[in-house]
Amino acid sequence: IKITWGAEVKDGNMLNKGATAEFIAYLRGLEQGGANLTYEFMTAEEQQADFLYRGFLHSKEDDRIVERFGLGRPETVKFAVRQEKSVGELLGPLVTSGEAVHYLVPDHRDDFVSLWIDGVRSTGNKPFEGLVPADAMKKTFDKTYETAKTTQGWLEDTSDAYKQQMAKKEMEVLGITTETAKQMYLDYPDVAAFMRQFAAKGSEYKISREPYKADACVRYLVEELKASGARLDDAAKTSGYIEKLFERGYIVPAANFQAADQARDDPTSNAAEVDAFLSKHKNFSDFFDGMLDTMVAEDELVKRMYGGDTVKARAAIREEIYKILESDSETNTRRKQRWGITVTGEGEGQKIEFDPIKAKSGLEIHIKQFARSKQ
Repeated sequence: IKITWGAEVKDGNMLNKGATAEFIAYLRGLEQGGANLTYEFMTAEEQQADFLYRGFLHSKEDDRIVERFGLGRPETVKFAVRQEKSVGELLGPLVTSGEAVHYLVPDHRDDFVSLWIDGVRSTGNKPFEGLVPADAMKKTFDKTYETAKTTQGWLEDTSDAYKQQMAKKEMEVLGITTETAKQMYLDYPDVAAFMRQFAAKGSEYKISREPYKADACVRYLVEELKASGARLDDAAKTSGYIEKLFERGYIVPAANFQAADQARDDPTSNAAEVDAFLSKHKNFSDFFDGMLDTMVAEDELVKRMYGGDTVKARAAIREEIYKILESDSETNTRRKQRWGITVTGEGEGQKIEFDPIKAKSGLEIHIKQFARSKQ
């Protein structure tokens, strides 16, 4: 018996590549029992249902789950399919490098999940029938995880990558975007720990939403540390540092955020004016709108603007960039230079020239900053 992995068949079922040995053994048993393994037999509805039940085949949807978790045994696949929500929340970070302090190596994922299934059974729950209660899934997962820590070869230490990933998420929440400020945030743990308070729920102060304020805040704190040799310990949080940051406009009272939210205008009101401007510069407009479409669909900060209203989000971003392109202020002139964008002339004779690589990088950073200000 030979099983060939190829394209999915007409009914959409796909071969479980991790269970081919078991599948072949099962087919041999059928053959020895008198079954004639013809194409008609193998593709019969009743037989396909049997193969699916035993985990030798997946539906196309199940195959997505198999690929996500890297499983292969029929039992572990069935468990992941039946308990997808809990498995995703608990096992997902462990099979994604940098999302947890350990990484579960592919060769032992089936072993891990098989042990987890045994744990679920020991609680009196049925892992393949209905949803297992979340607390039972969590308790048995934790026990399996502790066993994996002491089992050689199952887990890799990814604590450094995890710290980097967590720091990256913190910087996104705080609004830190420039490479210099990001590196400072990573190099100075005291500064990072100090700034986390401004992202905490219930914090009296928040980082200003104005573009680049968070970056300036990081640089200021690092310079202060270098000059004074002091540490940003708990006492410092209630000392003059808060006042200094407030005076410089790096932080604002949290109450101001709510007031600003209530004062926002409808960004779609100026859409016609923005459209008229961009329509005169088709090359730039095509480039910018294509980039913006991707960000609206994929970037988490942009997707959360205006409570998820993508029409308002898109209109607001287009208006923001339009204002910068039209402005001749010193700040916006420097921005355009950094972004590789040159605007010359006026009226019908106006032209926009741009470096696609520099423009994409600069615009994306600014749009993320702007999106954060509209959360």
